[in-house]
Amino acid sequence: MGLTPGAVFLVDDVDQYFLENKDSLKFIKEPTDIPPGR
Repeated sequence: MGLTPGAVFLVDDVDQYFLENKDSLKFIKEPTDIPPGR
């Protein structure tokens, strides 16, 4: 079985959310931007 998208949630500022929560987030693949923006 391949990888599929996980849960979706809205945040006001992706970069700020990441900085504030990076120690508690666990990724199985490095996050990437989705063109044409986040």
